Amino acid sequence: MKSVVTAAIALLLAPSFAIAGPPGETPPPPPMPPLVEDPDDAIDHQKNIAGSSQGLFTNTALTTPEGHGEASVRAGREGFISTVAYGATAGTELWVDFGRIDLAGEEGLQTLAGGIKQVLTRSDTTSVAWTGSIRSFDASEGMSVNVMSTSFVLSSCSADCSLLFSGGFGVMLGGEIIVPTGTIGASIGNDWFRVQAEGVAIAGGGTIGFLGARLAGKHFSVDAGAMYFPVDNEESADTHRWVPFGGLAMRI
Repeated sequence: MKSVVTAAIALLLAPSFAIAGPPGETPPPPPMPPLVEDPDDAIDHQKNIAGSSQGLFTNTALTTPEGHGEASVRAGREGFISTVAYGATAGTELWVDFGRIDLAGEEGLQTLAGGIKQVLTRSDTTSVAWTGSIRSFDASEGMSVNVMSTSFVLSSCSADCSLLFSGGFGVMLGGEIIVPTGTIGASIGNDWFRVQAEGVAIAGGGTIGFLGARLAGKHFSVDAGAMYFPVDNEESADTHRWVPFGGLAMRI
């Protein structure tokens, strides 16, 4: 009978010894749960997709990721614009661009610009940025115009960024002329395909619209669509017309 009782006590105490060890020893700490990295928030996830710092032609409040560069070109029948951007910090993007605009019946204009985009504040789904730039326009007959511009842009998206909205307001300054501008844009889709619509309003210069789609990944994006812009041509009764365009961006 005594042996049975001893065996029962040993069985009851066995789990305690297994955890605490022999009497007098400090019990080992409990095992730590495995570390799980927090997933990117919606804005961070979206900015990791090539081309996301711009819409079809308008700005967003997203920047090229820190330490990465991106080269892009947008072209149509009326000309082209090529851009190189670099993510200097997590919220600072520096860029330069060069292009040519050929208006019907007019001499072509060459344009060269440089600028900065700085994120001012952001949350998981919203970002607000300030942009500043200086741009020169050079006509073939030797005329040159320098234009400075500044704007504020807000971008906001749904929890998974399937819907992204951007809007901005700014001014262009050339000599003694100050011209207010406004932009608006929206896109819907997923990480690799989005349908996009955008508009630009220039005080005294009418409105320009863009409608298209983007096929994108982490290292490239391809845009295709059409531009709707005012026509100033006495030989035509049309006040606006659609012009196709395409775009390509590559990120390294």
